[in-house]
Amino acid sequence: MGSTMYFVGLLLFLSVAGKGIAEKCILDSIGYTQTPTGKLIPGKTEWKMTIINESKCTQSNLKLKCDGFQSVEKIDPKAMVKTGDECLIKSGLPIHGFVQFCFIYAWNNSYPYRLLSSNIT
Repeated sequence: MGSTMYFVGLLLFLSVAGKGIAEKCILDSIGYTQTPTGKLIPGKTEWKMTIINESKCTQSNLKLKCDGFQSVEKIDPKAMVKTGDECLIKSGLPIHGFVQFCFIYAWNNSYPYRLLSSNIT
């Protein structure tokens, strides 16, 4: 009985430890949601963009593909800067694991951002 409990405990430990070790640090660990705030800014819906790093790894220099993006509301340049077809998030500063970052913009519809690149540490 004692050796069976030891074996079960060891399997449980290894499965939990293995999951942490096997977690991949990839760009797709960045998730985002866009929700209307309920405000209208010159007739356009105000949107809250929430970005979350869903892994334990820190990601910095996060860039989104945002060709054609527009906003009638000024976006804080510390939150997002659009250069050509790319948007740099949070001035390139790190977004640590399991941390959210938000910014606000206003347009008719939510914008279909796409993950472009980041530096993973």
